[in-house]
Amino acid sequence: MSKEEVYSQITSFNKKIIEEKETKSKKFYYVQDDVAIDKANFFNHLINNGNEGFTTSFNKIIDLCYGSGNLTSHIIFDCNLEYEKVTLNDKDIENRNNDLVLGNKTDFDFLDENSFNEKYNLIIFNPQIGGSESGSVSFESIEPIIYDGSLEEYLDEQGIEHGEYKITYSTDKKKYLIHSDTKSKADMTAELKNIKIFNYNDVFFQSKEYLEVGIETNIVKFRKTLGKISFEDTVIIFFGEEKNFKSLFADYICVRRYLDTQPKQLFIICKSGESKICFENLESEFIEVDCESKYSSGNENFSFDELLEKLNNTNVYEGITGIFNTGKRVTFSSSPLDETGKINNWMDFAYLNILFKGVPGTGKSYAVNNIIENFLNLNLNHDNVLRINIHSASSNSDLMQGIGISSNNSGNIVYNEKQGLILDIIKRATFKPNQPFVLVLEEIQENSLNELIGDLIYLIEDEKRSKLTADDNEYNSYEELVNKLVNNNEVEYYVKIPFLVSDKTEYRKMILPKNLFIFCTSNYRDDKKVIEDNLLRRFEVIEIYPKNEVSNVYVKFFFETLNNSIKEELKDEVHPDRFMIGHAIFKNVTNEKDFLEYY
Repeated sequence: MSKEEVYSQITSFNKKIIEEKETKSKKFYYVQDDVAIDKANFFNHLINNGNEGFTTSFNKIIDLCYGSGNLTSHIIFDCNLEYEKVTLNDKDIENRNNDLVLGNKTDFDFLDENSFNEKYNLIIFNPQIGGSESGSVSFESIEPIIYDGSLEEYLDEQGIEHGEYKITYSTDKKKYLIHSDTKSKADMTAELKNIKIFNYNDVFFQSKEYLEVGIETNIVKFRKTLGKISFEDTVIIFFGEEKNFKSLFADYICVRRYLDTQPKQLFIICKSGESKICFENLESEFIEVDCESKYSSGNENFSFDELLEKLNNTNVYEGITGIFNTGKRVTFSSSPLDETGKINNWMDFAYLNILFKGVPGTGKSYAVNNIIENFLNLNLNHDNVLRINIHSASSNSDLMQGIGISSNNSGNIVYNEKQGLILDIIKRATFKPNQPFVLVLEEIQENSLNELIGDLIYLIEDEKRSKLTADDNEYNSYEELVNKLVNNNEVEYYVKIPFLVSDKTEYRKMILPKNLFIFCTSNYRDDKKVIEDNLLRRFEVIEIYPKNEVSNVYVKFFFETLNNSIKEELKDEVHPDRFMIGHAIFKNVTNEKDFLEYY
């Protein structure tokens, strides 16, 4: 058996698959030659450069879900590994490479530990490519809870009184059972819904009225098999997505990660040893890079914690940058959050004016909603929240004040003053200074905000906002209240607005209270116009860029490639990132059918 013979057979198999399959499902069957060679070269680099746990001698090698066997064959032959036995395991007998002249072929279910009776020095696992779609295995995207202490201690740390529960553990089944005679199924579900896998043990719960609730996860099943077939010094090669790696191997501390631009990446895991090191291929040379700063994946969702971090730091982050004018920082009391995870006092949120900029589909409105709900403690449908979509036909009379025309009982035309939406919320916020009010202006690039809100521009600045306190007095009008505040020197800054339907020559005074938060969103203009400088000077500006929040691996690769191509093709344009595609457009695409149907 020569390596040339093995490579030739694999090439024939892969060619046959390509010719027979008309859909992208063929990608589940094999690793392409260039990919397999590249990954083998990286493994060879680790062997030849004295990385702990790596050697050229492996007594027994097993490839789980081998498909064509291309990745394993290149690792064996390109790295000149010494071995006694190679096992190729794939239960999808119909579609696997049965003619491969390499090693023993088995069809054990790697989720069934009882199928395996021997240990291996090198385990190669390629779950997303080996086998067919019907034979492939789905691993939960949830990351298991990895905790040094007991489950009881963990529950206490999460604010869940474990004294109300009885916790038992089954060693053979790797299962926790949390039982309660006092709590209902609904209560237990609400409290324990996030505790699904604890230290790679499945967590079930049972109430007095209901039977055991929970499932044996594929993650724990695989880990049981892994524990049975590996030695203490076994090396594991995992080729797949980062989310699946975290699900399966989050507790391993000795990892060598090969980073590239593809959705699937190579992880080399040593059961013994420490340190996590990342590598990048630069001009055919593998260079160590900082895993955290360069390739940290972040949350799948744009959480408010992430937003707050960006608001408090002027550095550039993946997906979002902040440009800050005042140098303010959010400060809190010693316990800023209540039991619901929300801020105790909305007045601790220091940013009165925020502008979110970015192409459509990057999560601008979602970020605004997070602030409203999690920091200001307001329901999105609350009367104190006003959301306006700006368009080309929007006018000052719609938003601030205008003239309405009607007729009286005598049929005569009557002119009356019409109060706009923004002026209305300003008045309501002024009368209720102990409550937060929010004005959201969507798509402000569609019109000139200077023209739409007029003199209000002057008052938006933080130092020109009026800090008010509630009193028990009754006022006949907004004008009466403002005049009182001005005359008593309780406010310093105000603007004058005219009476539109009156022969009066005097003006009314208008103030802008500090309890009114103004959040704007803006896409980039096709005509390359920029937002007025006087707005940028008055707003904290956060630019949000497309992120890798796409469910399907192939669509994710398409999305990344598309945006990279756009930036490269239009690099000579002014602000080329304005042409990029937002991740939300593809976020809910989970399969090829959805992609072809909608796009």
